[in-house]
Order: sequence, then C-alpha cells, then structure tokens
Amino acid sequence: MFSKLTRNGKIYAFFPFLIPEDNPHDRVIVDKDKIFDPSKQTGWDRVKALFSKHQDTTFHPKLVNVIHTSISSFVIGGIIGGIKSCRITFIQFIENNEATKFESQFHAKRLLSDKMFTSFGSGGLKLGIRVSFFCTSLMLSYVLISTYRNKDAIWYYSVGGAYAGAIYKFPLGPKGMISGGVFGGFFGTLYGVFHHLSLLALKWSEEQYQQSIYQKKIEQEESMNAVQKRILMKQVREDFEKQMLRK
Repeated sequence: MFSKLTRNGKIYAFFPFLIPEDNPHDRVIVDKDKIFDPSKQTGWDRVKALFSKHQDTTFHPKLVNVIHTSISSFVIGGIIGGIKSCRITFIQFIENNEATKFESQFHAKRLLSDKMFTSFGSGGLKLGIRVSFFCTSLMLSYVLISTYRNKDAIWYYSVGGAYAGAIYKFPLGPKGMISGGVFGGFFGTLYGVFHHLSLLALKWSEEQYQQSIYQKKIEQEESMNAVQKRILMKQVREDFEKQMLRK
C-alpha cells in the first residue's frame, strides 16, 4: 500500500520528508547547467542555441546585433545610393533637356523632382540591399565562428569579410569571387581592428557590448508596450464614460 502511494507521488505533497535523497529529477539541474553554460557546451550546441528562443521569446543578443547591423547598413547604403543616383539623374536631365521647351518653369521643376524622387528610391534600394547583404553576411559569419569557438578575435572579422565579399561577387565567377574575398577580408580586418580598439577605449568586453545592444532593444520594446497600454486604457476609459453618459 505504501509503495503504491509513493509510486503515485501524491503522498510527497503532504510528507515532503519522505522524498528520497537521490531524486532522479535533481540530475536534470546538471544538464541545465550544461545547456546554459557556454564553456560546457560543444561548438554546435552553442551555434544551435543562437537560433533558439532567448528569455522572453526574443532573439539571442548576438543575433540582435546582426539585425541592427543589417538595418543600419541598409539605411546608410540606401541614403548614399539615393544621393548618388539623384546627382546622376540631375546631370542627365540638364544635359538632355537643354534645348527642350517646357510649358512653364514650374512644369520643368516638377518633372525634375519626379525623376529625382524615383531615382532616389531605385538607387537607394539597390545599394541599400547590396551593402546590407555584405554587412549582414560579414557579421553573421563572425558571430557563427566566434560562437562555435567560444572566443573572440580580429581574424574572425577577416574570415567573415572574405566570405561576404566572395558571395557578393559570386555572379562574376571565380575571378570575381577571389577579388571580392580579398577586398572583403581587408575590409573585415579594418572593421575588426576599429571595433576592438573602440571596446578597449570604452573598457568593454564583446559580451558587454552585445548585452548593451540587447538591453536597449528590450527597453524599446517595453516603452512601446507601455505606450500601447496607455492608449488602450484611454480608449477603454472613454468607451466606459460614453456608456455611462448614455445611461
């Protein structure tokens, strides 16, 4: 009878001192320590952990850094590409319409502004995608290598840049990939040196830097949620007041 009660486990809720010292559930803690301690994981375990849910179903801090790099590089590349494309469009418009008679000066300016606006969008989108692809490939390669090796080094940026440059020039064939890899590796090395010098000046580690970016993302999400809650509560209060006035 007693063995049936202990096997069921309900008796432990009223008599916890009867729980055996060698509880098999306690051994799970060791496995959990292995899961959350990078030094006790294998390289592939750490890489897999990057793409698993982190805390409140958010991305891993390292992936947040990659996402921020992708967005910022797209914006910067888009602005540069748009300005460059607008300049070319402006010069071509002046050269091609020197002898053209327009209905009015306003019509000419309107036509030029329309062309420049379209040119800014198309040129910015093209260069933004290219720059974002290169920078995202570089940072993602760096993150994967550093996570797999559980270390941080400048040459990881070099390898990531070489890979990103080679993939970027893939449509041009082997020669293009080699030249792209050399340029990408050089650019990645420069970025790695600049990044490490910046961290040394700030007296930060790579983990502290990534954690600060992740913390900013969490704070932004919390502030947005707080604003949405205030708006929702305001709407609920207004609806309640309207219902009370109707009564």
